Amino acid sequence: MVRKFAIAGRALWPAVAPLAFVLTGCASSAWPEKGPVAPRTSGVDRKVVDKGELAALLNDNPMSLARRAKEGAAGSAVAAQGGGPGGADGADVPAPDAGPIMKKAVAALEARDFAEADKLAREVIAIDPKGYPYAYVILGDVALESRDYAAALENYKKAMELDPKDGWAAQRAATALQKQKKPLEARALLRKFTDQNPDTDADTWDALGWMEMELGDTKKAEHAFNEALRVSEGRDAEAWYGLALIYAQRQDAKGTEKALAALFALQPERRLVIERDPTFFRMRIHGNVAALFSPKLMAEAKVAAEKKKKGEVVASTGTKLTVPGGAEKSFLDQIRFDFDSAKIRPESMALVDEVASFLKSQKGLEFVEITGHADRRGDEKYNITLSEKRALAVREALVLRGVPLAILRTRGYGVYCPLDDGEGEAAFAKNRRVQFAIGASGKVLGDELTCQERMRKWLKPTSSAKLTIK
Repeated sequence: MVRKFAIAGRALWPAVAPLAFVLTGCASSAWPEKGPVAPRTSGVDRKVVDKGELAALLNDNPMSLARRAKEGAAGSAVAAQGGGPGGADGADVPAPDAGPIMKKAVAALEARDFAEADKLAREVIAIDPKGYPYAYVILGDVALESRDYAAALENYKKAMELDPKDGWAAQRAATALQKQKKPLEARALLRKFTDQNPDTDADTWDALGWMEMELGDTKKAEHAFNEALRVSEGRDAEAWYGLALIYAQRQDAKGTEKALAALFALQPERRLVIERDPTFFRMRIHGNVAALFSPKLMAEAKVAAEKKKKGEVVASTGTKLTVPGGAEKSFLDQIRFDFDSAKIRPESMALVDEVASFLKSQKGLEFVEITGHADRRGDEKYNITLSEKRALAVREALVLRGVPLAILRTRGYGVYCPLDDGEGEAAFAKNRRVQFAIGASGKVLGDELTCQERMRKWLKPTSSAKLTIK
């Protein structure tokens, strides 16, 4: 059996898998509970928004951040070929922009048009050889597809050289080594990477965990999966599944129960497959493990599986409005948007009505901050602007329903506070949302504080990038 990793909606299959176990299609981490996380480091345009700009994102209007990037503060273009700054004839010639080409290259890779992806990635590198490390990952994937594993490894290592913190490039480099039948070197590469980058994304720790299991070191695998849970604050389904396998192998009923319960809280539909897995079936002689597969829970799992098959949201974090020292109101869903759209979905308008009614009923509100979010697809600076537009759309809807404009603030976080770091429409739909923070009596309560605090921790600000909340 093999385990798949996913990127930008496409499955990529390495040769890494625990040989002694039956894996059950765990390609991504679904995080339905609140508590956003830093995005993966393999984004389309990792150069556009750096730590300094993210610090500004917490303090400034993100629309101004997007404008600064557009006007060249984070530009990565170089002079056009053939003439330097003035062109061949000395006239001012605008430098080519690699960003749109990079987006097309990613789209071509998703569509498995490898020839086009290769061509476009090379164009990006010709314009800016160092600004887009992911272009080298695309070249590596093209080489991997053609079974030129040495060339693939060379390109992945180039990406790692340009972005030493890119866990996805490290994973792909390990895959290339696996394809060359060098599992020990692959493991050594990931061990070195995680030693140097202990706060890397959960996916990279998961990849090391499965590699350790394949090579028979379950203690090291357990450590890797626990590290994945540390960086994801317990919201990595893949890591819980790996730990469940390890504990079941050890006949550790308590550990198996804990790991499976956490896994099912994140991905309830997984009960259907795991119920038939012999590794866990044997553990059901223990009552607490057996209780996880009760008829009621299995029925709920079937419903969740059907919803996921249709691309619907399996679990939602909901919306919670809390006035410091006052009332609290919870809703089952969030205000949602379609892909690449700032128009509120029709089914969310009833929720907008309820939010407006709640806010109008409260006294002494100092402010209500509406924050917009986007899924990870597309250009990062564009998504900052799009998420701000989503927040503005909700503000306009609330004003039309009688909420005073003076108390409403807006902010856009783009891709930087996802609720679900998985792939596919169900995960993306959770991230296309708005959330609220309410200020009253000199205090602020709301999910966005969690987002800001997580970003503080992720950025590890220095004196040159000090973060404050206004």
